[in-house]
Order: sequence, then structure tokens, then C-alpha cells
Amino acid sequence: MHHIVIEDLEMTGLAGERSIVGIASYTPSWDWVIRGNRILEAGTGLYLGNSDGRQPFVRGLIEHNIVVNPLGYCMQIKHQNSGGREGLGLAELPDEATTIIRYNVFAKPVVGATPRPNLLLGHFPESGSGRNDQYLVYGNFLYENSTENLFQGEGNIALYSNVFVNRAGGGALIRPHNGVPGDIDVFHNTFLVAERALRVTGGDPERTQTIHSNISYAGQPISGDSRVTISDNLEGTTTDASATLVRPDGAVGVDLDLHPLSTAEVDGTAAIPAFLDVELDFDRNTRSGSARGAYVPGASGWQLSLTAHP
Repeated sequence: MHHIVIEDLEMTGLAGERSIVGIASYTPSWDWVIRGNRILEAGTGLYLGNSDGRQPFVRGLIEHNIVVNPLGYCMQIKHQNSGGREGLGLAELPDEATTIIRYNVFAKPVVGATPRPNLLLGHFPESGSGRNDQYLVYGNFLYENSTENLFQGEGNIALYSNVFVNRAGGGALIRPHNGVPGDIDVFHNTFLVAERALRVTGGDPERTQTIHSNISYAGQPISGDSRVTISDNLEGTTTDASATLVRPDGAVGVDLDLHPLSTAEVDGTAAIPAFLDVELDFDRNTRSGSARGAYVPGASGWQLSLTAHP
């Protein structure tokens, strides 16, 4: 199925079991737009692809959706087997593509029936068509998960300008699942989490994995194995956050505010890679300097909440 638009729907009452899904693709799919949907208390919010790795989800745009309190994942994109696209006999499937996940809210403040990350991204084919595909994940608000990390991924991922808040668990984990991490760039994110903010491990040695220019206040520091280049992050414990951020102890939807204080020193030195919209912060304010984290210092923006990210 291709060139499908799913937009401005509200879905509720789907939480009978984890296999009940709000939006799913169980067949080879490409050029989907999933925009502005509200999925409340489903079994799984979005499930794209299939567990056999033979039903690729390719070149999707997933933006401005809200998924709150599923039993399992807010969203999962399944892995893709090597050679899977060639064997399907579908000439329309692109050889190389980008899937964009931006300006969504993925929240699990209520413990689900099974421990699952809010967002999980599976790998692309390790050889053949699709091996150089990538995920661009930016401008998302990932909120609360007491049993898992907010994000888990593998494959080729650029993760930037996102806000991670988890007062009972961890932030992001990029590691082997059904495959391995490929080219990984994690930068310009803000983490406020009780456990580890970010770990990258087990990546393809022929590809690069980098972490830089993030702001992290967490129970454990950013880390990676020997292949990962880590530089120019601003880090501290959760109790240190109030020295840099406006209102880290605030309530979501009320006064939670992770913008840097006007007096905070958040400028970084790392070079920023050239991905789509990399010049914009979490609120789509233009970045004019080298500030670390998801926000431009001194700018105003959306109140972090379980409502649509504008």
C-alpha cells in the first residue's frame, strides 16, 4: 500500500489487549503520511511493518500525533530483513529513503500491561535495497515510562531537538535488537530522567555513532561503548537541573519548562551535521548559535503537555 494519508482522527477504547492497534500496516507500505491523530489508551498506538521483517514500512512521515497510555508501545516501526524489498517484486519501493518522525507526543504516565518503550525503531536491511535508509526523529516530546526507556532504536538514526522527561525511568537506548545500530547521530536533545539519559552500544563498526551537544540531567550519565564518540554534552544529576533550566520540577501541562535560564552557560563547540530542519529548535525557533540541548536560549514556545505539539 502506498501514498496513504491518515489524518485528524481520534481513537479511544482500544485497550482490551496489546494486539489491538490504533494505526497499523501489515503489508509492504511506502509514502504514508500519518498526521494529527489522537490515540488514547490503545493496546498499541502505531505498529508499522510486521514481526517477520518482510513487510517494510518505507519513507513515512509521522507528525503532530498524540499517543497516550497504551498498554504497550506508543509507536513501533518493525525491522526489515536483508533482501526483503527485492524479493517482494514491487518496483515502486524506493531503494533509499528517509522516514521522518517529528512533533509527536508519546506519553506513558500510567503503567501499561507490558514493559515497552514509548517509541521503538527497528533496523533497515543490512544489505541490498534500503541499507542506507535513515530515520530522522526530531521535535518530539517523550514523557514518562516507569518500566522501560522512552526510546529504543537500531539502524540509521538521527535523533535531535527532542525533549525526554521520565521521572521514574530512563531516556534513550540505542542497541542491537533484531539487528544493530548503524549511523547514529544524537544531538541537541534535552533529557530530564531518573535513570540513564542515553546509551549507545553494539553499533556496526563500519558506520559511525556520535553523541554531542545534548543537555542531560539524569540519574546516570550519557554513555556508549568504545566505538561511540561522545563530546560537548552538558550533564548533571536531576537535582542540578534547576541551576540551568527554568522549571524542571514543574507539572506537565502547567509549568514544566526545560528552556535554559537566561543566565545559564549552554553554548557548545561541536559541529552540527546537516539534517532536515537542524537549524530549528524543539519549538521551531531558528538556532543562531551553538547552544546545546533542544531549545534556543531566551526563546518562548509550547507548554510541554499531553496536547498537540503545534
